[in-house]
Amino acid sequence: MALDWLKLDPASGTDDAAIKVTASEHTGRVGRTGTVTGTTAGGKTATAKVTQAAKEEFTTLSGFTIKDGKVTVTGTSNSAAVAVDTPIEGVEKYALTVDGAAQSGWDGVDSTAVDGDPGAAAQYGFTITFDLPASLNEAGDNSATLGVNGETIEITNDNVESYISFDLTELSFEAAGGDLTLNVTSNDSWTLDVGDSD
Repeated sequence: MALDWLKLDPASGTDDAAIKVTASEHTGRVGRTGTVTGTTAGGKTATAKVTQAAKEEFTTLSGFTIKDGKVTVTGTSNSAAVAVDTPIEGVEKYALTVDGAAQSGWDGVDSTAVDGDPGAAAQYGFTITFDLPASLNEAGDNSATLGVNGETIEITNDNVESYISFDLTELSFEAAGGDLTLNVTSNDSWTLDVGDSD
């Protein structure tokens, strides 16, 4: 069986020759092996074993997007598992996709194995998706750190929608006047004004 990661130049010839054997980059965390076999027109053979070292196990978090109330974090890895080791407060559920395939049963905390362990042979791309938590939708405090396999990424929501509300919808004073407390809830700076009511 031909190996797509080994190339021979030239792959045929006559009499003595120097053959250039080229191995492509290996991104899997398990080493790989192959053979180079030469066969003469007369049916005699010679074989040389080829080994290629594994790449160290790694995970890289490369970026994130926030769209339609969902956060999507992208990365690459060759690990057998993808574990959320620094969760974001308020996130109840994470979803993992590896090279476009959803990982059913994966939750990032209790169940972290990647289906089929593709990282043994080569690195893979992944996304982790979750609902935008309230903690990332507050002006002034709209960032959080997500940790995956010991790597971290700072997620900041630059598109926070401003809001303001009062704890009371009506304030009633006695004729003598006095003080009442009106509590403001907001995620942004604000100003108050008084005016005539209709």
